[in-house]
Parts: sequence; structure tokens; C-alpha cells
Amino acid sequence: WSYNLIVRTTSKIGDSCTGIKNITLSSSGAYLAAIFNNGEFYIIPTNGEVKFKIADFAVDAHFASDDKKVAYQDVSGRFHIYFLDDFLSDIRKRKGEMIDIETVYETSSHFEWYNDAFHFFVQSGGNLSFSEIDDRIPRNTYIVKEKISKYIYDGNTQLLYILEDGKLSRIEFKF
Repeated sequence: WSYNLIVRTTSKIGDSCTGIKNITLSSSGAYLAAIFNNGEFYIIPTNGEVKFKIADFAVDAHFASDDKKVAYQDVSGRFHIYFLDDFLSDIRKRKGEMIDIETVYETSSHFEWYNDAFHFFVQSGGNLSFSEIDDRIPRNTYIVKEKISKYIYDGNTQLLYILEDGKLSRIEFKF
């Protein structure tokens, strides 16, 4: 077997990107979420547009599957949803607006978006919660499972894999 590898000229997409501790790519490849060592959180468009600052003290960030929003957790344990594009559905938000989730979680929380991009999973303190992002009161949050070690969510199959007391289980999670 042989392969022909073609490498094209590298394109610079951002200035002053030293000190990045975490970087995530949106599913469409249109955006990068970059969290710097000092906690500053920027969105970097991959088309060469200027990066823009979202927050000063972020610890983690993930894009929703629709690429219209990004969730991030700050150092106090709160989650925030930043809208990258106008979103005119049940939730009506304009580009640049934000939803603040009032529940405080551990800053070591693991979180992932649910495949509908209206909800997300959070593992905090051994509990796995499922929460909506809607900012209308009341905001619904449910505990899916308690005393877990880890979880993985597969949005394609809508399956949750949960490690609990050394045992791996699978839950079909359709909402």
C-alpha cells in the first residue's frame, strides 16, 4: 500500500493564541472555542474573522449540535449559554445574547449537550442531571442517576453509558 499525502499551505486563523489550555471545534467546523490559561474564553471563527471574547473566567465549553450556541462553565460552577446566531424557536434569542443557568455545579463537572440542542447532561458530585436551557421559569432539571463515576452520551443512538460501582450500564435516553 502507498498513500499520497497532500498538505496545503497553512492558513493563519487567529493572532495571539498562546496560552490556550482547552480548544473545541464546532460540529460544522465554523468555530473554535478557546479557553486560555488565565480563564479567558474566546470564540474563534475558522474563516479568519476576528476572535471575540465571551467570558473572563471559564473552565470548559462545548458547542451544541446545531452550532447556534455554546455552553460554558465558569469558575464559580455556573453554566452559561451563548448564542452564536439568531435562535427563533421556543427560545427566542439574538446573536450575542446569553442565558445564565442559576444552578451551581462543581467546577470539575462533566457536561455534554443532548442531541436536541435544548438540553444538556451534567455530572456533578456523583449525580447525573438532565437540564433544559430555556430561561423561562421554572427551568426543569432532573436527576437521571445518582452515585455514578462516569458517563458518556452518544447522540446518534441516544444511549447513555454509565459507570456505577464498577459496573457499566446502558440507558436508552429518548426525550
